[in-house]
Amino acid sequence: MSEICFTIGNKFIERQIYLENGVPVRSVLRNLMSGVEWATDGKEPVISLPGIDLSGCEVSFHPDHAICFKGDDFEVCWKFTIWDDLAVIESRIGVKGKARAVPEGEQKDYIDGCGCSSKHVTLTAVQFHDCTDGTDCLVEERPVPLFQHGTAKYSGHVFVLREELSEEECLLVKNAPCEEAHLHKNGADFCKTSLGNMHICEGGIHPLDLMEEEYLYTYPVAVGVSTKGGGIELFRQYYKKDYEKSCPQEMDNKSLYIMSNTWGDRNCDKCVSEAFILQEIKTAAELGCDIVQIDDGWQQGITANSLMASGGVWTGKFRLVDPNFWQVNRAKFPNGFAKIVEAAKEHRVELGLWFSPDSEQDYGDWELDAEVMIDFYHQYGIRYFKIDGVVIKNHTCVKNLLNMFQKVRTASAGQIVFNMDITAGKRFGYLFHREIGDIFVENRYTDWGNYYPHNTLRNLWELSFYFPTKRFQMEVLNHKRNQDKYHDILAPAGYDMDYLFASVMVANPLLWMEMSSLDEESKEKLTQLIRVYKKYRQDFVKVTPIMEKPSGFALTGFLCEGKKANYVILLRELSEEEEFPYVVKEILATNDSQAQAGPVKLTKKRSYLFGILA
Repeated sequence: MSEICFTIGNKFIERQIYLENGVPVRSVLRNLMSGVEWATDGKEPVISLPGIDLSGCEVSFHPDHAICFKGDDFEVCWKFTIWDDLAVIESRIGVKGKARAVPEGEQKDYIDGCGCSSKHVTLTAVQFHDCTDGTDCLVEERPVPLFQHGTAKYSGHVFVLREELSEEECLLVKNAPCEEAHLHKNGADFCKTSLGNMHICEGGIHPLDLMEEEYLYTYPVAVGVSTKGGGIELFRQYYKKDYEKSCPQEMDNKSLYIMSNTWGDRNCDKCVSEAFILQEIKTAAELGCDIVQIDDGWQQGITANSLMASGGVWTGKFRLVDPNFWQVNRAKFPNGFAKIVEAAKEHRVELGLWFSPDSEQDYGDWELDAEVMIDFYHQYGIRYFKIDGVVIKNHTCVKNLLNMFQKVRTASAGQIVFNMDITAGKRFGYLFHREIGDIFVENRYTDWGNYYPHNTLRNLWELSFYFPTKRFQMEVLNHKRNQDKYHDILAPAGYDMDYLFASVMVANPLLWMEMSSLDEESKEKLTQLIRVYKKYRQDFVKVTPIMEKPSGFALTGFLCEGKKANYVILLRELSEEEEFPYVVKEILATNDSQAQAGPVKLTKKRSYLFGILA
């Protein structure tokens, strides 16, 4: 068969894939603004799937931007997505039919690739981490020069190749879960066999997974081009556009919100009751908190996290243990949720619930789980569900969970918002099916002595280089609890409550506490700042981290670009420096009584300033 070419693109980017005898043998990625190409050398296939031999396949091009390969026992569909106004092309590979058994390591697992003719290439590999109960490093960057000889392998999600002489950059994104939840992971995510052959690897498909009639898809990959250091910014634009495109209109346009969840004070299910939640709703209204979310303990069933009873279950067997597991616990809520819903409406506060889908039979009861959330939405108007306990073991788990989310979303016309807990287990992470909902990032507790405000700030600051901050929930705790658990100058009690809130208010601030237990000083500081913050939060269109990485001793903060104005949130940690390279024309809030409009100077350590840039 002679060589044939598939071409796709827009006014910014063009991609050509050359096929010979059914095999994609060469890829050319072209920056139409500069004319620079990122081309493989044709010595290796662009894609290579375990158990699938594309040589000799019948090839067809489809009008919906797809290359289809038909073999004797299988079909492969390589489908592409482009945006009119972005130099990015996304693809994913679907496979159905039968694959031959492949000994581990015999066949390469390539799901996309690019190449470069220059010898002067630097790779920046960025890997994201979840399972935050066990790590406080959520973003890991690794810049390395690539040598023209030998092989190299790197783990990660975002890869930026930079040709140093021209400053052109190529972006490669693997939209996969984090390491713990990656299916069939046998090697690195990025592999260089030569500068002319660099690949995104490990698509998450095993030959034994394949089905006869239904496509099974690899993890999606995006490729893009930019100039002069724009690779990371291109990723930010791609992520934002794809996230908003995938989400219902109601979720796209929702503002930032303040949520409370009492689990942070570690009374767990002991405190959950009608009288207690009524008090939390009242306090939420006083502070200006938008949503009171009830964690584990509202339901009749007992989980393994219970402090009230032993023998509880976790992640599965919920209905096997108790057919009424997800009914409201009438001992704690004798009126069901009727009374707390009435109080929430009166105080203009919304309610949220914790929920854990049942993992039995790979989430085979997904329809029943969906109905639980749908019923609470229709009966009580509850829209926010914290999704916890997820364990993704295989593609069936993914399919059933996605069916559950879609059923709930459809039944609520997109009104229900999922808070996806990524603190433990095998879960979706940051990039895989990012359209599902917001991310509940971390559990930290003063009871365990592991809540340090500068670490939470650092995690948000680092994540904000890559993601829209409205995607995340970041916590604020009652910093005056458990002071005996700390014996250093970075202890939470050394901060003002409004400083703690200011440090996370570009995200969705999570009051990880029993609000009704706060002392009056903390309540007053929170109330004053929240009142100001809610006037401006909807104008936080683009958030960028600025100055130094938070360390407890830095000058740091965020720039918030808006349609009405540009804002800064500046934070002086225990730094000896007090002058910031910013000028504000108006101070909206601060805990430094000496701060003035003009060039910013914060004379107080552990102080913040929220202001409008001059």
